[in-house]
Amino acid sequence: VPDLQPLVEDAVADFVVRETHDLPADLLALFEGSHLEGIAGLRRLARAVLGAPDIAILPDDVPPFDPAAWQAWKDSLSLVARSWPGARDRVVACLVRAAEAGILKQTSYKPSQIQGKADAMDALARTIADGPIDPFNPAFEVLAYFGRQKILENVKVKVAAPDLPAECDDLQDALATVARGQECAHAWLTGVRTRFVDEVRRTVERRKREGHVQGFDDLLRRLRDGLATGPGRDALRQAIADQYRVAIIDEFQDTDPVQWAIFSLLFTSPDDR
Repeated sequence: VPDLQPLVEDAVADFVVRETHDLPADLLALFEGSHLEGIAGLRRLARAVLGAPDIAILPDDVPPFDPAAWQAWKDSLSLVARSWPGARDRVVACLVRAAEAGILKQTSYKPSQIQGKADAMDALARTIADGPIDPFNPAFEVLAYFGRQKILENVKVKVAAPDLPAECDDLQDALATVARGQECAHAWLTGVRTRFVDEVRRTVERRKREGHVQGFDDLLRRLRDGLATGPGRDALRQAIADQYRVAIIDEFQDTDPVQWAIFSLLFTSPDDR
């Protein structure tokens, strides 16, 4: 058949239904987010892997998704979203006083800059509270600004550090969990992609056999395999070589590995390969 797309569409749709029908909101958002792009992203992935079935899929050892670590990350950020509104004025006042007293380096902690970062932290707290939380949100960087480590790194030399509110430790802890949350998200996304690639390959091949159909790429691969390893490969090579003594390849840069294998098997000698 000239177009196997209907078979591919059915395989993609079946996978999406099974994979997403009982997903919690946070993982469903991850499925539909920019790192996978939901059914549209899976369609592109299907075209890529079905168009190059000989390509190995890496990594071959998929890291497991850790639900406990994923929940701990969400809990840590939820704590920040709940505690920040009440702690905001206290944290900002502490840092502004330290900046005005010459304790903190003005390159990072000018009073106006502190206020601007606090506004960004307000927005992040609202985003977390509204949910679901995107683990790859670049706004998480503001956590570092109010975390204990960055503040202490910006204390001037030979000056006593300010007495920071406890919430700065909470923000530091939340920042540490962001990386873990991203690791969990990558593991989950990799697992989805790996399961999808395996399933879409098997499903499309099964449906082609059941429907007694094959596509143009299947014809090319069958010819390559017949020339390379088939039981009648010598006779097949000779029959084609007798009919086509010379091959001219136009637009050679567009030749894919399967096509080149066919040309090589037919029109080069073993010493040339």
